[in-house]
Amino acid sequence: MKEQEKIIQAIQAESFAGWLFYNLHHRDPVADRVCGISSEIPNTRPWVYLLRSSQDPVKIVHTIEAEILDHLPGRKVIYSGRESLAACLKEFAPGSGPWAADFSLSFPGISFIDHGTVLWLSDLGYKIVSSEKLIQQGLSTLTDEEIESHEEAGRILYQTVHTVWKRICSCFSGKKTPVYEGEVLGWILEHFEKNDMHTHPPLIVGAGIHSTMPHYYPEGKGSRLAANDVLQIDIWGKKKAEGAIYADISWVCFLGKKVPGEVAAAFAVIRDARDIAVDFIGSRFSAGESVTGADVDQRVEEFIRGAGYAQYLRHRTGHSIDTECHGYGVNIDSREYPDLRQLGPGACFSIEPGLYLSDFGVRTEIDVYIRGNKPVISGGKPQNEVLCFDT
Repeated sequence: MKEQEKIIQAIQAESFAGWLFYNLHHRDPVADRVCGISSEIPNTRPWVYLLRSSQDPVKIVHTIEAEILDHLPGRKVIYSGRESLAACLKEFAPGSGPWAADFSLSFPGISFIDHGTVLWLSDLGYKIVSSEKLIQQGLSTLTDEEIESHEEAGRILYQTVHTVWKRICSCFSGKKTPVYEGEVLGWILEHFEKNDMHTHPPLIVGAGIHSTMPHYYPEGKGSRLAANDVLQIDIWGKKKAEGAIYADISWVCFLGKKVPGEVAAAFAVIRDARDIAVDFIGSRFSAGESVTGADVDQRVEEFIRGAGYAQYLRHRTGHSIDTECHGYGVNIDSREYPDLRQLGPGACFSIEPGLYLSDFGVRTEIDVYIRGNKPVISGGKPQNEVLCFDT
């Protein structure tokens, strides 16, 4: 289990009786990750792990999969059917205070325990509350070693963008060799493979009108890159190592020598919004004030609205990053699922404002983590101007 002592401290800070993990058919990846259970292990019967605030943990397992939690500390209790499982659970519920479980009213992405099971647990005497803050502590607060893993992935992503851009430039010079979105994607994956990087497709390579689609990805060859098109590249990956942490960046390119004024203006707005987000976090910490993901997103949207581009916003400012690209920690979001959790040491997240006009889109993305009560930009130097053939 990842940093059990830290998780128990978080449970105590919330005045919870404990964190109740319940899993069947590996439906809850949070439970599997916190408890260190491989998705390859059979999970055909429910198991329950009661991580208690002031007592030893309890492992409740079915008789035919009785070893599934043997690697974890705590008292082991074996059941054989629904009634015996209920009896085991009742033994630890009465008068013990609220129990956190993996659901949230605010974040569908961390809601895994089913409604029927929550109702059943309530009937057995459990007061079930959301584990969203505990998930942040248990899965998305990075250690120094994990931060270095993230930094290494980020450095490779920056190298990938610059390597691929050079190849694109060479195709447009001299004999002007035709190049397609799918080829660019292939070059990215080739560079990933050379650097022992793992990713989950589809990565984003969108030229021209496709840059207006935030999650466009090329199928097959995709479209041919045309002169004077905007090209959006958004890539993410992590090292092929157990517990590796993702990095995720996005760059804007122009397939010509002079960036049009409207493209440069839109990019300047998102670049400044990105930098304002980082400065805002830093100023809050310097003043000894807390800051939530929603606070940061609202500050970014306020700036973009003041610049006259609010109608071109389509998404939140950023997402949590951990061993998943879209992690379980604080999202920079006041728009989609407002995140009122506080940013703190070890938090890692993207800052990626984007604008999507009728014929082109632009999005700049950096990753940030909190260390020593300061925001740190990872991986490399952020993009400050649109890449073009003269840069």
